[in-house]
Amino acid sequence: MKNRVLILLIVIAMLAISGLTTAAAAGSADLKALTTGPVTLYDAPSESAEVVAELAPYTTVAVLASDASGQWLEVEAAEGTGFVMVDGVIILNLPLLAPKVIVSTARTGSVGLYAEPDFGAEITAMLPDGTVASVLGTDGEWTYLMTGDGQTGWAVASGWAPAADDLQSAFIVLDGTDQIGVFAEADIFADVIGTLTAGDAVTFFGVEGDWAQVITADNTTGFVNVDYLSPVPNVMVDAASGRNSNTAVYAEADFGAEILANLDDGTPVTLMSQVDDFWVEVYHPSFGMGYGLADNFGPAYTTATVQVQNAVVRAGPNDNLYNAIGFLPAGTEVVVKGTNDAGGWIAVSVPFDELEYPFNGVNGWMRDFLFEDAVGNSDLDVSLLSPVE
Repeated sequence: MKNRVLILLIVIAMLAISGLTTAAAAGSADLKALTTGPVTLYDAPSESAEVVAELAPYTTVAVLASDASGQWLEVEAAEGTGFVMVDGVIILNLPLLAPKVIVSTARTGSVGLYAEPDFGAEITAMLPDGTVASVLGTDGEWTYLMTGDGQTGWAVASGWAPAADDLQSAFIVLDGTDQIGVFAEADIFADVIGTLTAGDAVTFFGVEGDWAQVITADNTTGFVNVDYLSPVPNVMVDAASGRNSNTAVYAEADFGAEILANLDDGTPVTLMSQVDDFWVEVYHPSFGMGYGLADNFGPAYTTATVQVQNAVVRAGPNDNLYNAIGFLPAGTEVVVKGTNDAGGWIAVSVPFDELEYPFNGVNGWMRDFLFEDAVGNSDLDVSLLSPVE
């Protein structure tokens, strides 16, 4: 337990010292790929086709489809849309569904995060034991990762271990009291070793009965009643100013308030609430809670679990007009991105290896009832989603 507590303390410490400017990460609702060397972008799936652009090594592109042979991917890059050979890229895990790992060196105490999978490349960060990250892809002994504060890079896979499944972030919610105590043990009669007020951010794990172990922002480790914990929602939006400028995040829903961060387009943040038609409340570990213009963020996306065996994913929201691109087993998690205008269909992104016919597209549509079990229960909240094309 002591080792686990130390790990979580390090995680919070790393988040606390993150910079105020958040760089765009690889996290979004759509499938992406990463070039592993110089790659040619063609206007058709053939090496004799016209060249659109030469892509540099380790360029991130959006995946649109494959060709029928499975040897080419249609992708969208900054230089244009075209086709690249599959063996020249790594298809990345969807960040919301990516497996979590934790630095676990046992000897050196940290691992380097490299700009490229090469020990001679620039080290962009040193990640201490306990740092949690999402695995976006692998290339031999190297793992391409995204850390909790949005950094992406390469690290040697041997320095990481699977993270605990029950790690969560939460805020303290109080009703009728100014503060609560953090107890040394899961017992109301135990020593009080700290206090928390409404809105404080904590990391919690090991929920047993009415108690959860927490680590506070000042590195106090103890126990609180789970009724005071409001987990950070699993709903994301991407910064999208659309004007070649950064998206500002303010301390309050007011242009005169302090600017907490400037987000590059594509930066994913947690959507906490829709304040009104003008403002949204967002969260990111590097700046905490803040407010931004609703128009400067893309549609909300989250995850949901398929409840029906052999659930059909189609290329469009119509059973008669669009081909199937996959059949998913019950229990499959997908990223959900919105609904059709009429409702009833859900836009989804599915892990690439779940798609039988990716030449029909890698983003698809599913009927809403495919997320309901036999008695109508579902983890999909359609009210979070907006209509999408």
